[in-house]
Amino acid sequence: MPVTKSAKKADRASNRKKVFNIRRKNKIVSSRKDVNKLLLSEKPTLQEVTDALSKYYSALDKAAKTNYIEKNKASRLKSRLSAKVAKLGLTGTVTAKTRVKTVAKKVEKKVEEKAATKKTPAKKKAEAKAE
Repeated sequence: MPVTKSAKKADRASNRKKVFNIRRKNKIVSSRKDVNKLLLSEKPTLQEVTDALSKYYSALDKAAKTNYIEKNKASRLKSRLSAKVAKLGLTGTVTAKTRVKTVAKKVEKKVEEKAATKKTPAKKKAEAKAE
């Protein structure tokens, strides 16, 4: 039992942090189990695996951000699981970097389409002359 005032305060803080850490751990464990369960199922779809991996990555990143686990451990766990997914032939879900690249490509494509359909003053004059 803590005796001094600061020890009592530290004990209260420790108990508060304990609740958050248990919650964080449960989130990581349950999301990892979900991914593994999907990988062991008959025919997991790419969308299901992507969603499950995303939740797992998110849980690990939050745990690393709050120093529940180290940043390198989070990175190691993510790479191991993504390697497991890639080994099963479910490509396209391997890393967060690929997700960012695909989103960037989609955005570039939309910008190019918008630029192609946008009528500039020169295009308007050319159309007017053609009519």
